[in-house]
Amino acid sequence: MSKNKNKGKGLQKPPISPARYIQQFGRSLQVDKCYLNVGWKSQGMASIFVKRRKQSGKIIFGCYLIDIFCLGLKDTYYEMDYNEATFDDMIASASGEVEMMTADPDLVFNIIYGGIEYAEDLGFEPHKDFRVTEFLLPPVEEVPFIHIEFGQQGRPYFYAGPHDNIPKIKAILDKSVGPGAYGFMVRLG
Repeated sequence: MSKNKNKGKGLQKPPISPARYIQQFGRSLQVDKCYLNVGWKSQGMASIFVKRRKQSGKIIFGCYLIDIFCLGLKDTYYEMDYNEATFDDMIASASGEVEMMTADPDLVFNIIYGGIEYAEDLGFEPHKDFRVTEFLLPPVEEVPFIHIEFGQQGRPYFYAGPHDNIPKIKAILDKSVGPGAYGFMVRLG
């Protein structure tokens, strides 16, 4: 009998995981700032940070790497509970690799969603972690449309990086647009 007497007392719910928190509450948090690399159009690669702020003042952000010429959302991740100084250091560190600028949220949302749609039309799926980071963006139907040209000179252009599965990607492009209907180059370095 004494075992049942204490049943349920003092039990607390386990803490919610960061992924579950973002999926449940991410869209309700205020967008603080968005960052985009300078030269994204000519480089064909957009590095984007979407920063939101919790009521506590802590920062949650999503990072999105968009290949606007072909593959769409190549990588994405999220972090949460950063303070302002740590986040600023992270942006400064990213700026050491590519120059970052603040950007209009609607522009970055259009780059992300447009890049994903373009790549899906070619047969490529967005990075698997988008199932979480999509909740740091407004729903696509709520984003005012901004025209952005995807592809390069009117066709897909695959710049192969060091981690790309070149035969697989070329096979998908051969199937979706046809051999010779896309550009291809191996990025060095």
